[in-house]
Amino acid sequence: MATITSTQTGNFSAGSTWVGGVAPVDGDSFVIATGHTVTYNVASPVTNGFGDSDIYGILQTQLNTSTTLRMNGRLRIRTNGTYHARAGHTLQFRGSAASSHILYQLEESGSSLIMEGSDGMPTTTLSAGANEGSTSFSFTSATNFAIGEWFAVFDNTTSQAGNAGDSTLRDEGFWVHDISGNTVYFRQFVGPESTVVSASGTSLVVENSKVFRVGQKIIFGTGANRNVHTINGINYASHTLTLSGSVTGTVTGLTVYQTGTDKIHTSSNKVRKVATVTTTTSTSTATTITVANANMFATNDEIWIEARSECGGNTDGNYQQYGTNEGPRYRHVVSSVNGNVITLTGQVGYNVVSGALVTRLTRDVVVEPVTPNSDYYGVWSGYIANYNRKLIIKDVFFRYVGSSQGQPEGGVTFRGYFSTNSPAVTLTNTVPSWNQQCWIEGITLTGSNSTRDLGGLWNYSNRYGQLRCCTVVGIFNSPIVPQWYDAGGCAYNCITSGSNAWGYRLEGNVEWSEIAYCYSSRNYRQARIINYDTYIGVHHFIGDGGNEQGLFFTASTSPSNYKIKSTGSRYGLYCERVSSIISYSYLSRLSGLATENSNPPGTTARSMYHTTHIDRGTNRQNATSLEHNFEIDGIREFGYGVERYWDVNETAWRVLHSTELSDYGLGFMVSVYVPANTTLNVSCEIKLYTPYSGNYPRLEVRDVVSGVGPNRLANAGGDYSSIVTGGSNVTQYTSAAEGSYETKTLTISPVSFSRNLNVGVHVDNVNASEGYWMRPINIFLDKPYPFPITSDNGVNSGFGPSTGLIYIKDSPTLPKLRLGGSVI
Repeated sequence: MATITSTQTGNFSAGSTWVGGVAPVDGDSFVIATGHTVTYNVASPVTNGFGDSDIYGILQTQLNTSTTLRMNGRLRIRTNGTYHARAGHTLQFRGSAASSHILYQLEESGSSLIMEGSDGMPTTTLSAGANEGSTSFSFTSATNFAIGEWFAVFDNTTSQAGNAGDSTLRDEGFWVHDISGNTVYFRQFVGPESTVVSASGTSLVVENSKVFRVGQKIIFGTGANRNVHTINGINYASHTLTLSGSVTGTVTGLTVYQTGTDKIHTSSNKVRKVATVTTTTSTSTATTITVANANMFATNDEIWIEARSECGGNTDGNYQQYGTNEGPRYRHVVSSVNGNVITLTGQVGYNVVSGALVTRLTRDVVVEPVTPNSDYYGVWSGYIANYNRKLIIKDVFFRYVGSSQGQPEGGVTFRGYFSTNSPAVTLTNTVPSWNQQCWIEGITLTGSNSTRDLGGLWNYSNRYGQLRCCTVVGIFNSPIVPQWYDAGGCAYNCITSGSNAWGYRLEGNVEWSEIAYCYSSRNYRQARIINYDTYIGVHHFIGDGGNEQGLFFTASTSPSNYKIKSTGSRYGLYCERVSSIISYSYLSRLSGLATENSNPPGTTARSMYHTTHIDRGTNRQNATSLEHNFEIDGIREFGYGVERYWDVNETAWRVLHSTELSDYGLGFMVSVYVPANTTLNVSCEIKLYTPYSGNYPRLEVRDVVSGVGPNRLANAGGDYSSIVTGGSNVTQYTSAAEGSYETKTLTISPVSFSRNLNVGVHVDNVNASEGYWMRPINIFLDKPYPFPITSDNGVNSGFGPSTGLIYIKDSPTLPKLRLGGSVI
């Protein structure tokens, strides 16, 4: 085994290219020396593969020519080196998970990785610009697009001198609603919907008008029946929308959608299909599916077919319900295509609903193991704070990627600072010239049966890195990580499926971040979000299916999360260590699980154990959905084993408890700061759901220092004898709360030190899942706060989002205030 170094520019197979006059052979290592451009022109790979090899010059592949480079070691891109893979090229790796096999862009100045495949899904461009609020696009050609399909719009031509902003953040995604010639009408990726009941002139009666807002643009009907209007007024009592124009055609029974762009788009912006949809149902034993447009699919293509939650029953959301890790699950191979009917090489394995997403994984640049699930590899760009490195990854298929050998081999990971301007090679695709960002578009990944943390597609501290139209399928720990504790990570129009952890993992993002128009399907958890800054936010995000959480917020207080649709999970909205808010979104768990409408009522909500817990939480750690399910007056909160929504008919919270947990202290509460020598009076009314089978709820006040129990020090003076002792006061509701409201009160005597006290209603038995109606807690202090800013009656304590106003008076019999029932 020898190490062969290039001596001049030339073809890889030519002896004259190499020192000694002999090209590298099986088992050799090679070095592309600085200043040389070696063109890889070998169709059939060596048997075992080349050993560890280094690129200091340029290693490029022939364009549109089938070539295969096989490695049995690491292919390393070194100082000022460039690996340029073009359409037709395959890079293969041989080797077990016990050793390192990797495409490695080293932490060295100028090391550049450029991989350019042809568009993997149909594309076109805009023939005219469209400002925000536009309700249709003019495509250069709409031939390859059909009703129901998902498409992306973005700028891939405009140069950007600085970091993310302006043209780099104009991505949007939409569903095709109707097509007329090359004019495409669309609906928003996530938005309100309702059914038309009747129409007359400019009046449109819908089943639920509360999901719409004045000023929104809506679309319903197709062809001659197509209506596009602005909502000028809403009568929520009669569910009547007043529109900007008269309704045309027969529209009763049609679905009304929100339309309109949020961003500006210019002529020549790229339009890319992300996924088509099935137009009929297929049973699990079927070997065919019918899609809206099959023009991009061909024999031997690998494709992803969505397994919509509940396709196998009303509790079916398990990420590994169908298929195997080795497949991986939800990946299929095309046997033939006839019109819009795709025949597969085997049975689907699960029921495919009409409207299920289908996308193509196959690309004409491929990185893969020689033998899947026997040979393993990873892709790793090492971290360096130098923008002279180039990173352009477009339409590459990373097949069966991942290894448990180490973090670099875990999946496809891009770290550090990159640019796209002035590459050392001539590009074959249109990519914008950016001097502080990379370009990643249209890449696909399937996973191996060996994985670890950092498995999947990671923008790991990839400064201002953006992912566009990427699809990741497999058991990766986190299929897509848009950013990892650095600035400006974005993900647009991406799909993840089959993960054994989070479908999307956004952690520590700052500055220009945006996660939008993305889809999480059949992942163990739909998304994990840690927002460090407020920014454009997580929005137009769809998560479907999940063994546990829908959306998982941790250490994240940013409220810039909206227009999210989460369905088919077990636990729903989840938060950890902070209160988290989403707005104008749609949330539902698997329909076979307990809800307020089941018998008995209940919930499977399960946020972090330390939230909404009388001895561990402070009600500053509940997750809140404002304008819940898009309804203007909807609000719903989720905690550990508890859920509540505001019942306007009862003017009270409807509280539901878990059907799966039996634990002391689960409920909702507020945390109140009580100064020294101040008396606290609290009261709360509840009415039990009937029939009620569990232990009666308790009204309790507990010092936050009490932890799992007051006076764990066994101080002789008992509760509240010193600042570290803690204390608890509790009273239990009775049968009087069955069928009517019962009021319970507690008085907490003053002490010589200040305290933070948890005040709440809770239960301690799983049989109490039926829950109760809870009026807002009334809190009274017998003297004003000493702080000047809060020295008036009716002060705002400022100690948490659910505390609200605290009434200062020496009597607890004053008119009731709505406390602990509002979220600010």
